[in-house]
Amino acid sequence: MTKSHKNLRVLVRQLAKLAGVTNRTLHYYDQIGLLHPASYGNNGYRLYGEESVFRLQQILFYRELGFSLGATDYFSKPINRIALIESLRKLNLSSRIQRKPVNILVIDDDPQVLQLVTALLEAEGYGVLRAQRAMDGIDLAIEVQPDLILLDLLMPEMSGFDALERLKQHPTAKNIPVIIFTSDDLSREDRDRINTKIRGFLQKGQSIREMLLTEIRKFEKLYPDKARMVDGLTGFYNERYLHNRIADEAGRAQRFQRPFSLLMTNLDGFQAFNRKFGIEAGNQVLRESAELFRRNTRSANPLCRCGGSSFAVILTETTKELAAQVGEKMRSVIEGHIFTLGGEDARSIPPQRLTVSVGVSTFFEDGRTPEQILSQAQAALDRARSLGGNRVVKSAGLETARGGPDGGT
Repeated sequence: MTKSHKNLRVLVRQLAKLAGVTNRTLHYYDQIGLLHPASYGNNGYRLYGEESVFRLQQILFYRELGFSLGATDYFSKPINRIALIESLRKLNLSSRIQRKPVNILVIDDDPQVLQLVTALLEAEGYGVLRAQRAMDGIDLAIEVQPDLILLDLLMPEMSGFDALERLKQHPTAKNIPVIIFTSDDLSREDRDRINTKIRGFLQKGQSIREMLLTEIRKFEKLYPDKARMVDGLTGFYNERYLHNRIADEAGRAQRFQRPFSLLMTNLDGFQAFNRKFGIEAGNQVLRESAELFRRNTRSANPLCRCGGSSFAVILTETTKELAAQVGEKMRSVIEGHIFTLGGEDARSIPPQRLTVSVGVSTFFEDGRTPEQILSQAQAALDRARSLGGNRVVKSAGLETARGGPDGGT
């Protein structure tokens, strides 16, 4: 590392303190990457720094190359100290943001619109970042990597069209879905210009809440991984997806007057299993159980993990009797399976057998709202567990069956 490079790193640390960076996070600034023009390498540039040079962010000194490598800012020598302090302050802000299940960046020059949209989204449980200037919005998008961007087209200094171009040129920001959010009608030429670069288009108006939430939920269904609705352990959808999907299915059932059913399951005695054999063994059981459920249900029926050893299956256009048969199949598959646990402690854990309890509810028959269907399925599951587990219980009449949904033994 050259002397000038060391001096610059000392400067960065000093200015980071002025930017309000805490001592706990200050050590990360030792790993800020510095790219400087030099007559080295095939492309004329040489990268100075440690092996983990890109661990946090990069501050580079050549604009086009910097942004092409994923930089969040650039500076020309001599470095403006105030500008660098502001850049580090933004970087510190991005490290302190508490992420919600879905984080949405709203870029709009109208403070009233920002306030209205923020209130709407936060009331629905979304995390909201705000920017009144296009460049500030671009900086936040690059630094924080939100899950979705709402972008106004008509802004001073830089239009939404230009901001969209800048975002799509950045190697990481280009993958963030964008919804255009504007008060004016777009010409056919303007629509053609941005059509392939955006996720959707919304026009500001009186019904903004309904339109906005509808478009965001479409995004969640199309990009469940980006919307953080996929369980990392099993690959199933998570509980938030379950609630959204149940609401959609309830609306569809009302329109077409066709029922759907919900299965809620729970592995019997799983907490005791975890205490005896450990969390890693428990995770292996959850992954294996998930695979068994996947193999024995239709691909069109969404599978969700609801925390712990609880799973749910949405059975579209399925009556209660047919749903109970699916539940019985799942119960039988788990009961007949031998869980062979691998890993370092495999020799100390003999093959295990487990059982599962299943609760069943059906739309129309057990309720006409998403909340009723969920609560009735949970009540049926609780009933199955209270009766000793390893059985299917149907909601309403709470008919029980051990070894079969119709009362067989």
